[in-house]
Amino acid sequence: MDKLIWALLLVLCILPFNNLLQNYDPIVLPEEQLDPPANMDAMPLQIYTAVLRKGDTGPEVVRLQELLQLLGYLPPDALINGIYDEATQKAVQAFQRVAGVAPADGIAGPETLTKLYSIPIDVDVSQP
Repeated sequence: MDKLIWALLLVLCILPFNNLLQNYDPIVLPEEQLDPPANMDAMPLQIYTAVLRKGDTGPEVVRLQELLQLLGYLPPDALINGIYDEATQKAVQAFQRVAGVAPADGIAGPETLTKLYSIPIDVDVSQP
């Protein structure tokens, strides 16, 4: 008798979940939405009009410093503080020389920012 009761309880508990699983329809994105565009040159280029220079402060300077550090122009231990200091200016100058921006004056103007922010970066931001 006990086995019959347990069997009935088991069936009554599993049956509702079985219906849920049968009606489960996962959302699947089409493959073309998962892959990056084949031609990155076809991507629209955002043109920057800001000018950042030594002495400037704020979130745009933080963004600039973070990207310069990510690309290796600012050392890993550099202070990201939102202040366009001498280290930031020298990092911008180094980038300008590599990117062919003239003059390489350390001022992050429209040409420098457009080239800098147009670099495709593949970074894994997941925590270990």
